[in-house]
Amino acid sequence: MQVNTVEEDLHDEAVRTSSNLSASTVGDESRSNNWRRIFAFIIFALTTAGLMLFEFGGALRSYFTSDDLIHVTYASKMFADKADLFFRTFATVWMQDNSTEIFYRPLIEVSFALDQLMSGANPLGYHISNLLYSFAGALALFFITRSLARRFEVARGELIAYCAALLFAVNPLHTEVVSWLIGRVDGLSTMFYLLALALFLQIPVGKNATNSFSGWLSLGSFALALLSKEMSASLPLVVFACSAFLSKAEKPTGRFRQSLVNAAPYFALLSVYFVIRYMATGQLLGGYVGAVGEANVFSISSLIDRFAHFWKVAYPFNEELIERNGDFENAFRAFYIFFGVYLLARLRSGGFSGGRLKLVGFLVTWLVLQFLPLYQVFMIHNTLAGSRLFYMSTAVLSVIAAVLIVPDFKNVSNNARRMATAAAAILFMATIGLSVFVGKQNNQCWIEAARHVEDMQIELNNAVAVLPPEKKLLLAYSPIQVLGAHMFNRYYLIQSLLSPPLLRPDISNRIAVLEPRFYTYDHLIPGGALRRKLADTDRFATVYWNVDRRKLIAVRSGKQFAFPSGNTVLPALKIRPGDYGMTEIIAEKPFDPSAVRFIDVDIANSQPAVAAKDDVMVLSFDRERVPPKGLDNWVQASYDLSKKRQTVRFAVDQKFVWFLHNNMSKFGIFLRDKPNLSVVSARLNDGKALIPTLAASGQTIKEFNDGAYRPLEFPLKFDFDVSKIPGAVSCYCELSRPRAMFQLEHFTYRDVSPSRKPLKKMDSQWYCRQYQLGAVFVWGRRLLSIENLCSKR
Repeated sequence: MQVNTVEEDLHDEAVRTSSNLSASTVGDESRSNNWRRIFAFIIFALTTAGLMLFEFGGALRSYFTSDDLIHVTYASKMFADKADLFFRTFATVWMQDNSTEIFYRPLIEVSFALDQLMSGANPLGYHISNLLYSFAGALALFFITRSLARRFEVARGELIAYCAALLFAVNPLHTEVVSWLIGRVDGLSTMFYLLALALFLQIPVGKNATNSFSGWLSLGSFALALLSKEMSASLPLVVFACSAFLSKAEKPTGRFRQSLVNAAPYFALLSVYFVIRYMATGQLLGGYVGAVGEANVFSISSLIDRFAHFWKVAYPFNEELIERNGDFENAFRAFYIFFGVYLLARLRSGGFSGGRLKLVGFLVTWLVLQFLPLYQVFMIHNTLAGSRLFYMSTAVLSVIAAVLIVPDFKNVSNNARRMATAAAAILFMATIGLSVFVGKQNNQCWIEAARHVEDMQIELNNAVAVLPPEKKLLLAYSPIQVLGAHMFNRYYLIQSLLSPPLLRPDISNRIAVLEPRFYTYDHLIPGGALRRKLADTDRFATVYWNVDRRKLIAVRSGKQFAFPSGNTVLPALKIRPGDYGMTEIIAEKPFDPSAVRFIDVDIANSQPAVAAKDDVMVLSFDRERVPPKGLDNWVQASYDLSKKRQTVRFAVDQKFVWFLHNNMSKFGIFLRDKPNLSVVSARLNDGKALIPTLAASGQTIKEFNDGAYRPLEFPLKFDFDVSKIPGAVSCYCELSRPRAMFQLEHFTYRDVSPSRKPLKKMDSQWYCRQYQLGAVFVWGRRLLSIENLCSKR
């Protein structure tokens, strides 16, 4: 038996005491580090919230606009007399409307319903929700980045995570998602998507989502993301790619097997989602359908065109608010130059660690996988309209930027370390500062659009209040956008604006428009429909929205707009050269625009092309008077480059500005860049010998407030007259597809040529029987386009 001496016992006791003290010290330091991290995270969260409020907070009290209106009305019905609507939201296509889009997004309507419950018709609560979704998404991105840095063994992962989350939170592309309430489709789905990925990265190595609490929470978040937007379906592929990049297996088969095991629960959940989606919508994929879907058909050329929109990702400012080639664009340009020099210096001084390069490889893969489902619809306009489609992608780009900016210090001298730190700090602070101030400017368009919508609601309500009960107010023109932010593009949005819960009593039945869907980027209108209503002063008082004055302005009306009009003698037109390459067309005396529908211009071409090819010519009118903002006083028409002489016909009364003046006398065609062309002569044309008349029977076909004609009973009856058109023997007309309005999405709606895919074509004395179309037409579908006619000779 061994016996310890006294000295040995004292030594052992000292060792034990020292060990305990060391362990205690390490524990204290660990707890201290944890508290420092918690405190740092709280400071980061408060800073992020403050910057987001500064950038986006101006829109918190803004009114509803565009699609917000119909969703608020829909949500109110869930708590009114249509409580079953809440459950039907999960069992049917989105908004119960599959005419132009087939989506399954029930959680979006649930979010609006919750806001309705808390905030009613006050937009503040809805805006706070949108802001919180983006804020929560930024916090989720912090945890994703930190976990990725640890898994890929990247130094300074905590700092990279802070940088990535802050870059994402203040990205100036986000104004459409944060300040437009329906932009929550992307805000909410991205929040749950990022949360699902963050929880996946918390699953212990060697386990998958089904045998981990974090995994089950991740699957739940993924399910909520899918119920918010279909684009979340890319997550299983991202999980698979992440597992493949992180796998320690030596053989590709082992790496594939391990990645598949990790991603299998997500693929299984996605399969269940597709089954539910098919049961609810009748389609696995869906998306945009009808004319809208056809306008987004995939092609190599369209894909190349969409890549051009990445320019706005690099220069994310609204060009209606921030001018091109101005200070902000120069600031972005200087930043990219500095960033490029910084990366080159990093490469020369040691480059990037293997883990960092591997992480960038995964992030690029994630970006591609996330972007692929968007190829059909992705585009960012100069006003940043459509930027919401790139919202989730900005999260990935933020992580890539943070990984590249934050330096690592392997085998680097102290001077190089200090210089790299300073350069990285300058880059990061410049990016944050530029993003916040540009984003604040971008946000102004949504504030302004909301003001217009709210003021229009007041103006329409006041106008209807003094209107005789037998008359309706015709809103002949309303901008679909203000500074790039959406206002109205469909009649039923105006219906929602003028009905409960947004306005009481309901006055929506007193407002009429010219067509169900407004596409007035080029300010074209159905001139014939407007003429009929301007002539019918007993039933309609006609107004338009003046953006400059932010008021409803009355439009001149009277019997002179009736078609065919009287025997008005139109003055002759003279041709003379103008300044700066302009050819002027002058009337011998001023004339009333109500008597003219076309301007016919004869042109000569001294160098005709060998093969037939169309080009566009522009005719301006009344250039001395500046139209209200958002409108223009020019019209375009196509001509054939291969013809020596031809007549170009400009349909001037399809431009709304044409109806705003009492007299007209001067026109112009700019030909400085087309020296081979010359104007020979020009004429005013009243259209009597060009346009057949088509009248719907009030007994079987009725015109509704949205400008559409719909059946009341079958067979359908209508009258046409081509007797005034020389040589015409029959009339050709078309029935549109549901809400497609012929080829509106192809921008050929005003074209005189037949539509590509009408629902029904009719020649001469066409007679519709009930068995032919009785099951096709339902409420909400346009029946006749009085304007889209051409005579057969």
